[in-house]
This record gives sequence, C-alpha cells and structure tokens, in this order.
Amino acid sequence: MLYFPNYGGLEQCVPHCRECLELNYASQRQSYIERHKTYERHLLANYGWAWAEMEYHCLREHYLEITPEIEYTRQRSILQMRMRMLRLLISSTRLMMGMDARNLRSLRSQEDRQMYMDHVVKEHGETYGLELVRMFGLGIEMERQARASAAEVFDQAYNQLEKLLAQSLESDEGLADPDTLQAIEEASECSGKMNMRYLLAYKKVLVENLEWLEELKRAA
Repeated sequence: MLYFPNYGGLEQCVPHCRECLELNYASQRQSYIERHKTYERHLLANYGWAWAEMEYHCLREHYLEITPEIEYTRQRSILQMRMRMLRLLISSTRLMMGMDARNLRSLRSQEDRQMYMDHVVKEHGETYGLELVRMFGLGIEMERQARASAAEVFDQAYNQLEKLLAQSLESDEGLADPDTLQAIEEASECSGKMNMRYLLAYKKVLVENLEWLEELKRAA
C-alpha cells in the first residue's frame, strides 16, 4: 500500500511506501477522517478546558459520532474542571478570610471593628461578613481553651466553621435553607461576592452530579 506525505507542496504529493515515509505506527497510517476523529476524541476528553471547547467548536467538520461513552467523557471533563476551579476558589476565600481575621484582631476598639466589618460586608456581602464574625468568635473561644499560635487558631476555627456549614447543608432543608439561598443570591450577582456557604453548596451539587454520572455509566 502506498501513502501520500502530509507535508510539502504539490510537487511532493507523490505516493511512497510505508518505510520511505517512516510510518511505523498504525495511527500514522490512518486516513484523514480517522485522524480527525482521533483529534475530536482528544478535544472532547479535555472539554472542561476552555481551549479544548473552543478548538472543538472551531473545527469545520465533525466526523466523530457522539456516543453515550464519548458524552460521558465530555461531561466528566466538564465536572472535573469545575471541581478543580472550585478548590482554587475555596483556597483563595480561605486566604482572604485569614487576612480579614488578622486585620480584625489587630483593631482594639469596638468602633474600629464595626467600621471594618461594615467595609467587609459592603465589599464581600452579608453572608461572608457573618461567616467571618462566626469564625472570629470561634477563634477567640479556642484561644481561651488552649494556648496556640494565631495560625493554628485560625486553621482550627476555619475547619470548625467549614464543618458546621457542611452539616447545615446536609439538613432536611439543604439548599432550600434561607441562609443558603441568600448566599447563592449574593454570589450569583454580577459583583460575584464569594462566601463559604455558597462554595460548599456548589461543591455538594458537583459531587452529586459526578456520582449521578458514574451511576449512568454503570447502568449503560
């Protein structure tokens, strides 16, 4: 069997044997359509990344049939990317809360603390402000119970707050809880005011969607 080289101009479009073109692998000897299908599979397997989604939609032709298995791969890539971005948001929110907690701790007068909290609520929303106050109170209580560094106290208070919020999301009301609805509303506005309750609620939904996707795959 002879093959045409996929490089050069018209003067080089002369059929050659497999050894002359160094086509050592079966994938190198595929037709144009089969190679195109392979590339489409690669893009759909990484569809959660913006570059893959844009590249897939910019293709002039789509030869690959979207089977349930391929659609599963695409949806899983999307959910995994959202989970990855969510972890980064949670990490940045934790860092921001740590900075605000240290600033709040450095203020001595109640008036200064109230002014700072008013600024925090204006910038990040009421839910974030309430979470910060709650965590700050947990930190003070932990300081009274045991001597520890400020960093250790913050880590313990933050973990305790995260645990309490996660437990409230597992209650009967769940995502319909008024506090959760307010947190989602604040984070969904154009200002994008992040808070831990919203991020944990979103994480809960993503985990449920991933579990549902795996169940569909097993049932197929």
